[in-house]
Amino acid sequence: MQLDEHLATVLGGKEGQKVSPSEMTKRLWQYIKSHHLGAKS
Repeated sequence: MQLDEHLATVLGGKEGQKVSPSEMTKRLWQYIKSHHLGAKS
């Protein structure tokens, strides 16, 4: 998968960079946790 400009901004990569689906998921969860976007208990 290649990052578009928006995902590159969120996931911390460069536009057009190839990223595996598992790496993309890992980075997305890091973003969610670091910005406190998860569900609150």
